[in-house]
Amino acid sequence: SGGDEAPILRGDAPSISEGRGTSEEQLRAFHAVCDENGAVLGFVMVSQSMRSIHNLQRTMFLHFSAICLAVLAIGMLLAYAISVNMRRILLGNEPPTFARMFLQREDILNHLSEGILAFDEFRNAAYKNSAGATFYPEASLPVEHPLFDCYAACKTSGVAQSAEMVNLDGKSYLVSAVPVEREGLFHIVMMILRDRTEIARLTEQVTGTNHIVDALRANTHEFMNKPTSFLDCSKSERPRRPLATSATPPATSRTATRW
Repeated sequence: SGGDEAPILRGDAPSISEGRGTSEEQLRAFHAVCDENGAVLGFVMVSQSMRSIHNLQRTMFLHFSAICLAVLAIGMLLAYAISVNMRRILLGNEPPTFARMFLQREDILNHLSEGILAFDEFRNAAYKNSAGATFYPEASLPVEHPLFDCYAACKTSGVAQSAEMVNLDGKSYLVSAVPVEREGLFHIVMMILRDRTEIARLTEQVTGTNHIVDALRANTHEFMNKPTSFLDCSKSERPRRPLATSATPPATSRTATRW
């Protein structure tokens, strides 16, 4: 059936319309054919059944749905793999838990009075706590620095170095170095710096406390000895016996005197 070609024969612009063909609904596209002067000679029509178009739409929808499901499944697998890898890197902890643990340990290390420094294989400072940044503010460890000998000995031998005396900026520090390995390979050298001035002050306090304790112990012994001495003195002194007296007064001789 026709009837929808009249607009294109009048010279209208190309159009698309729906109409019923011999057996089913169709989608039709019209385009005019003109001569050199622009007069319409006829038209060209292309049609497609609506059932075919609907089948094509359903097929495309199913294909795109399958593609979306496949992409979603691949994304979920990748997310799971990334999550497992992250948990392995974070030692089995979830990122929020690991962040909380990291902040707690960072606060603890920053409140220590000892300076903690860590240097990698290229002598770059890998970590500093607050006290360590005060003791050593530089970003790397030069060869001529007093800490380099302790660093080199610990890195070369792989054995911890303890109680090394180092002078920094006119102050004496006790330095302990510990090598840290990862998977059997050298990773960093961790150094712990203790201010010897503080240790000397604590030593003086302990020495003074010992003197006070010794004096109190001596006073206690002296106090305990006094009752013992009093008891010994009381035992050594005997009570005096009173003189014996008769019941009758002694007889006296009477002498007569004659005048």
